[in-house]
Amino acid sequence: MRVIQIKVADLYAFEGRTPDSKPDSDAVSALALNQFSFLPKPLTVLVEGDNVSISFPKESTEAEAEAVRLAKRASQRAGEGNYEKAINIFKRVLELMPSLHLARRDLAMAYVEAGDIENAVNHLIEVLRLSPCQRRSENGVILAV
Repeated sequence: MRVIQIKVADLYAFEGRTPDSKPDSDAVSALALNQFSFLPKPLTVLVEGDNVSISFPKESTEAEAEAVRLAKRASQRAGEGNYEKAINIFKRVLELMPSLHLARRDLAMAYVEAGDIENAVNHLIEVLRLSPCQRRSENGVILAV
């Protein structure tokens, strides 16, 4: 199983709103299940105070290997300027391995190049959902995402 750790406030921030003073854990679970619905099933959500853990099964080794192979091909197509072909290949990659956030990011960039900003934004938000943790220095500067 793979696990994503996220703050309750971040789930609400993805929606462009702030949580109630003490949101109901069922409401938080429903929100997490909705936002992470693109991940492999079954999803398990555990709410503990201000923290949420979302667990999902790891993709098979075969699916992961094929997804990596196809992602390389999609990147080559994008590098050649064939964004529509790259988009179609990246979609297949994410069918095989929905948790491959780098492919999701590259898909978003291909959408930008193809002029489809709405789909680009949606996929970039999913990238942020998959990588919500940021390390900050003592003065608050983001060191890594």
